[in-house]
Amino acid sequence: MSIGGDGAVTQGSASVGVLLEELFKAGYVLDPEFSLFIKAQLTIAGILTELDPSLDQDKLVRKKTAGLVMKEIPKRLAVLPAWKYRGYRSMLSNGEVFREIF
Repeated sequence: MSIGGDGAVTQGSASVGVLLEELFKAGYVLDPEFSLFIKAQLTIAGILTELDPSLDQDKLVRKKTAGLVMKEIPKRLAVLPAWKYRGYRSMLSNGEVFREIF
């Protein structure tokens, strides 16, 4: 869970913590690398919130991802038949991009 500068646990991180706890109780095992990824993302989200409470993190991520996808358009058109190919910097397949746009 992420604890803010005032000692309060943020709502989003508390929800993720509860979800992970329930998964563990149910017998699910997470890959250690995935667990570290989740921890890093929660830490980053908490730090960004402390640095700029008005920052809309979802909006920022969408903007950056859209920029990456736009740069990848020529390569995406060349491998269009490879619908599930994820060898792009954004790591999104053509199918995922298509579903998001349409």
